[in-house]
Amino acid sequence: MIAARSRQIAFVVQEKGKPMRLLTQSEIDIVAGGGGSSNDWTWTVTAPHDWPDYDDPSNYNDPNPDGAGPSGGGGGGAQDHYNASDFRTTATGADLVELERAIDYIALSPTGRAILDWAKSNNITIKIDHGNRDSNRLDTKEITWDPFGALHLKDDTGKYIDKYQSAALGLIHEIAHLYYAANFSGFGPSPDPKWHTVDEQYIIQHWESDIAKDLGEPSRTNHFGDSYDEPDSVTADGP
Repeated sequence: MIAARSRQIAFVVQEKGKPMRLLTQSEIDIVAGGGGSSNDWTWTVTAPHDWPDYDDPSNYNDPNPDGAGPSGGGGGGAQDHYNASDFRTTATGADLVELERAIDYIALSPTGRAILDWAKSNNITIKIDHGNRDSNRLDTKEITWDPFGALHLKDDTGKYIDKYQSAALGLIHEIAHLYYAANFSGFGPSPDPKWHTVDEQYIIQHWESDIAKDLGEPSRTNHFGDSYDEPDSVTADGP
């Protein structure tokens, strides 16, 4: 079953007996026609905010029906529990605890879980850096992440607003860069300077915002914002 889960339409698919994942750009191009089939699955496309059974696990052909099914809106749980050991990581001690906490939190979002599934099967590396400077390296499939570095959002003019995102959302944002590079084309400056680059714009508008909505966090309307410290990876109360 495929669901479209934002006004920008981020497609999530789960093939029977396989983990949930995001559609590739070529699949999106096909699906945009309104439906079709590919090998052992078929699909229909629904209005992005009018799918009434988004929280019903039966709609996903769940290969693990006894486990927790997919859920949106910050409720429910992940289909499977994720462990930090699912990924290559330099995290130890409190950082490892926060990585576990962050990935389980992200997995509450179907889009977040789809990106985590991809990351798990593609051997990405998560490095820890307490400098509040999350980043990624596409050539080595590495990200650098601060477990305590939340984000203070700004408006489109660059002024601070009273909205904040958790460090966990920063984690999945950086992983999404690796996913984008592996499955999509299009890099370089964005025509709209508030996004800086076309990949940042796509990731924020399609995936980050979708995950933020599921987790009850605010969405960005630009690629602005500054890091600040929080006591853990899932809190975003402001400095």
